[in-house]
Amino acid sequence: RKNAELIANADAVIIDGCLAEETIDEILNVADGAKVFADPVSTAYARTIAKFTNRLHLVKPNLMELEVLSGIKADAEIIAAAGAVLARGTYAVAVSLGKRGCYYADRGGESFFAALKPIDTMANATGAGDAFMAGLVSSIVRGMNMRCSVKYALAAGIAAIMSEETINEKMSDALIRNIIEKYS
Repeated sequence: RKNAELIANADAVIIDGCLAEETIDEILNVADGAKVFADPVSTAYARTIAKFTNRLHLVKPNLMELEVLSGIKADAEIIAAAGAVLARGTYAVAVSLGKRGCYYADRGGESFFAALKPIDTMANATGAGDAFMAGLVSSIVRGMNMRCSVKYALAAGIAAIMSEETINEKMSDALIRNIIEKYS
């Protein structure tokens, strides 16, 4: 509540499912038109996020979380499962597919699979999903089209797994753009 004006005027608000339902509801109430992006972070927390899908701009589940959000066996029916989430009111879905990349769909009719070439060695998988989400939201806020935004997000995820550390100390726009160039 103390930050209601900041939230309402934000270019993007990011939440995850580990927040209390009352907190998510309050954030969505004060967001007042700001785009709210959600990362379920686990199947257990996806159940919480599922209660708010009609109020979200974008949700970024992995396959197991997508199944919870949609009620559809997601690995076999990614497109149908994403469509079910869109039908519940979320504007866009970006499904993290690990090495296979991402499936993106939105209510405007845009949908596609995207991937970058796999890297040779993964140093640490911790933080890849967070980096993906940060890359996705930051590129959307900067006005990139969705295909470029998804590539940017995938490259941010690669930057994360290239580092032994949870947060790659070299993470930057330049590094992400170099990864896009090298792995596209």
